[in-house]
Amino acid sequence: MFEPAAFQPPQDVDEWKAKLMGKIIIDDEKEDKEEIVEQSENTVLKSTIPKPNRVQYENSPMTMDYRPNRLNVIYDESGTVVQVFYA
Repeated sequence: MFEPAAFQPPQDVDEWKAKLMGKIIIDDEKEDKEEIVEQSENTVLKSTIPKPNRVQYENSPMTMDYRPNRLNVIYDESGTVVQVFYA
């Protein structure tokens, strides 16, 4: 049976925009843990972003497959988050 609601993106996109916009994403699986502890309000650990997610540079190519529950986080050349959306 077709469930149209199953294809709707989650309703918390505004919440994630408020948490991520203007902040720098730190890939906590690769970075030095001591460096992460020193950084605070202006940073967000990648591991705290809900999965599925896609975190990438704003000019990087991306697939056009639509996944309504995937949180996309786009950052600029300085590493600052400039866009957050589900798709």
